Amino acid sequence: MDSTNSRRVFIKNAAVLGCGALVAPGDLVHGLTVTAGATRELDLVIEGGMVFDGSGKAPFAADVGITGKQIAAIGNLKDTKARVRIDAQGLAVAPGFIDSHAHTNLIRNPKAQSKIFQGVTLDITGPDGGSPFPRPVEKGDSKKAPQSTSEFSNYSHWVDSYKDTPIAMNLGSLVGFGTIREMVLGSSSRKPTKD
Repeated sequence: MDSTNSRRVFIKNAAVLGCGALVAPGDLVHGLTVTAGATRELDLVIEGGMVFDGSGKAPFAADVGITGKQIAAIGNLKDTKARVRIDAQGLAVAPGFIDSHAHTNLIRNPKAQSKIFQGVTLDITGPDGGSPFPRPVEKGDSKKAPQSTSEFSNYSHWVDSYKDTPIAMNLGSLVGFGTIREMVLGSSSRKPTKD
């Protein structure tokens, strides 16, 4: 398999594994173990990896079964039918990681390969006082022309900017104090007034 296809397969598999981040760590083991020979078919089985469930407990060897975007089973799934099987012998299987201090621009780099290759499935951007919003609404904005220079975009305006650019991971943002200050005072280093 060439390196391009290897990367694509890895990204697809990493994205599916990242769905585990949607499940509370305590729920990963309790109530999901399926006995060998279960009759239902799973979309994907990740076989023989060491499962780190996110709870801080010791990892354990198990198969992980996925249906749609959810973990459906953890246990011995050797005899369970599955559309796709991934051999994870000698590898770790874990929920997607959260990068809580990211300087992410997923419009410029929507595939986010450097993050996906590390198992990161959620970036929190806008740390250190700077954030992607609010920003001044530009003239000619398709949603609304600015009424004054103090009119700012809001969160939904920022989210809309990603609508036509599908991104490979989940994204959240802080609202930076530096961004807000710049919107009010510009680049001036003067002390703000009450107004």
